[in-house]
Amino acid sequence: QDIMNTNESAKFVTLKVYNDVAVELSMAVLKYIKKTKNPPEEILYRCVKSLVKFSHIIHKDLLSCIAMIQVDLDELVPGKSTRIDEEMKVLKSKLVSSATS
Repeated sequence: QDIMNTNESAKFVTLKVYNDVAVELSMAVLKYIKKTKNPPEEILYRCVKSLVKFSHIIHKDLLSCIAMIQVDLDELVPGKSTRIDEEMKVLKSKLVSSATS
């Protein structure tokens, strides 16, 4: 049986692509937040919301992305709006849970 033609190999490749894309997009979002320092509220909300969604896919890699980009989310994000602060709480809880597991 050819392993390249099985459904399991296709699933593995697909998951790997999703993970790689999620890492690249997370890094782009983090770079944007770091570079702009004061983006419009709607854009910052969407950035934080996307990081929360990516944290479900790459929960362990997201901490590495934050370290690589050297962005301090605690300094740049909170206090912009209540909905951003709520998303930051979710993101922090995901990051803390991935750090302890």
